[in-house]
Amino acid sequence: MRLCATLCALFACLAVGTASARPGRLPPQTLRGPENLLEEYPTLSLATPAQRAAAERLLARIRTAARGWRRLPDATAAGFDTQTARRRAGDRSVHYLHAEHHEFSQDDRYLDPERP
Repeated sequence: MRLCATLCALFACLAVGTASARPGRLPPQTLRGPENLLEEYPTLSLATPAQRAAAERLLARIRTAARGWRRLPDATAAGFDTQTARRRAGDRSVHYLHAEHHEFSQDDRYLDPERP
């Protein structure tokens, strides 16, 4: 479970880059303190090379697996809940945050690219 948490944090860092302390915030490497002063994600510099490599491999697997669900009909056919909110005529923007697969949400598998 600790590896899972580490990888989640690393993915978040990969997405936003290396963090630096912002005014009124605690340094990124700070793990405890007042919630309103802590950075949401740790800095990448805290990860070991092995942890970064593991995160990058997992991210590549997730991206590969997700290719099969790029189109809404494909995601729906794969069992994802893709209901969208009502939209005005001509509105073609996305109207859902994420498509959840209820069966996968109830299992005990975490960070499994084949069962997101």
